[in-house]
Amino acid sequence: MDQQAGDILRRRRYQNLQTAPVPLGNGIVDPPAQQLTALDIDARIDWLKAA
Repeated sequence: MDQQAGDILRRRRYQNLQTAPVPLGNGIVDPPAQQLTALDIDARIDWLKAA
């Protein structure tokens, strides 16, 4: 991370979607839609100066 970019680092983590078991065969069955949720994680960076 560049020192001129600021002191906050933001990362995003997505929650896993549930698996949808679909029977095998000639019929096509769409699984129900799921909402994708995300969690933003902010970390404050403290720069240490080299001696």
